[in-house]
Amino acid sequence: MTVLPEVRASMLAAAARRAQPERRDWHRRPRCRLAIGMVAFAAVASVVVMTVVPTHDRRSLRGAIAQAPPTQPPVSDYAVRLEPDLRVGRIGWCTTLTRAGDTARRVGEQTCRAAAVSTQPLIAAGGTKSASPQHRSLEYLVVDQSIVAVRAASRRVIPRHDPALPADWRVAVLRVPAAAGGDRIDLENADGQPLALDDLPGGRAATQPAAHAAIDAAAPGSCAIRLVAADAAHASDARRVQRVPRSGPRLNGRPYLSCATLIVHRAHGPVHLTLLVDAGNPTARPADLPGARPGPPGITGVVRLDSETLARRDGNAWLVARGHDTSDTIEILEDASAETNF
Repeated sequence: MTVLPEVRASMLAAAARRAQPERRDWHRRPRCRLAIGMVAFAAVASVVVMTVVPTHDRRSLRGAIAQAPPTQPPVSDYAVRLEPDLRVGRIGWCTTLTRAGDTARRVGEQTCRAAAVSTQPLIAAGGTKSASPQHRSLEYLVVDQSIVAVRAASRRVIPRHDPALPADWRVAVLRVPAAAGGDRIDLENADGQPLALDDLPGGRAATQPAAHAAIDAAAPGSCAIRLVAADAAHASDARRVQRVPRSGPRLNGRPYLSCATLIVHRAHGPVHLTLLVDAGNPTARPADLPGARPGPPGITGVVRLDSETLARRDGNAWLVARGHDTSDTIEILEDASAETNF
């Protein structure tokens, strides 16, 4: 059989190709192309992620997110704790703003104010300034029942009853601008007449501290705290009012006169003792202490004013003891006695 030259050349070329090793054109196969694409995509994605969110920039990105300022609690969440001014010779009240239901948590500093005369409806006042211009400062006022509202700019607050206050006193808590000066605050009586705080009769010092002096704790006097011998040996800083009048000024409510104080030193720390009598009539039985709660379990006749302060009646006086160690405070309070000769 005769083979044409063209056919013969084609057959020789095919035989040569079969004799060569097989080429693996893996990059041309569909499955391999898919694998290559996935690897390439993952590599590109890694580069993109590292470029957009590099490790050293994550903190700065988080810090750039705007944080909304914390909201302030409503004024109804606040209460006012009222207690007698325990400094010797004083007739007045000390007030502290607290969170309602947590009287141990103070908001701001304690404020002490002289007791108001009978014609003055403002009993006590104080507040706390906000450090942030985005927030408003808190102001509080303790008023008698003749005040029906407290006004500050366009706000009108109705004073509310507080179980820790005497029955005929009310408290108003309001927010005012944090800027210096704040809003003008007015009291409104039943006739609707405003009365500015600065215009109140008697001003902010209706009663002045009584004259007092340091004296020997064992010396006789019309107002004195007596100690048992063991405590008297460790007593110091005894002070008394020099003269307690049988009748005092006409005051709003029934505040107390702190007529004698001293300190007893114990191993766990000092215990401060104060003798309180009725400021308007020292011979009368003084009123109940505002906000007093039952004392430690198993101790009769003792009430608690705060975590460190206990008190008990002794004749026509209150004996108040304040110390860090409750056991020492109870022991000294029970052993001490009041001497009043008016």
